[in-house]
Amino acid sequence: MVGTFSVSQAVIDKAGKNVSDDLKTGWAITSEFEKWIEEAEAVISTISRFDYVANSAAITTNGTPIIKEVVSNLAAIQAVKYDMSGYTTIGEAESIITVLRDGALRDLSILRDQKGVKFVKDGA
Repeated sequence: MVGTFSVSQAVIDKAGKNVSDDLKTGWAITSEFEKWIEEAEAVISTISRFDYVANSAAITTNGTPIIKEVVSNLAAIQAVKYDMSGYTTIGEAESIITVLRDGALRDLSILRDQKGVKFVKDGA
């Protein structure tokens, strides 16, 4: 597992079947993926003003998937941007980025609201 809330395979899956072979075969897993996932975790914690990484045990069962989705979506955007040459067109890569961005923005809007943060932490 890389990062607290995401595994590299989730990032690869979301980036699509044409994501860079460098990322699929693993040479960049420990360097690039770890950086992207840590950056995404920092963004989530900063936006919501709660350190999810340091307090991961306090997150509810229903809250964890939201955090994982945002982290993997944001990291997958970086994976697509890393090398777009494997996609059939730049438009394909951009479409994947758009879908990932929209999902991340939706979930970040929940986490930006302190009621959303309370739900993720307390389930209420």
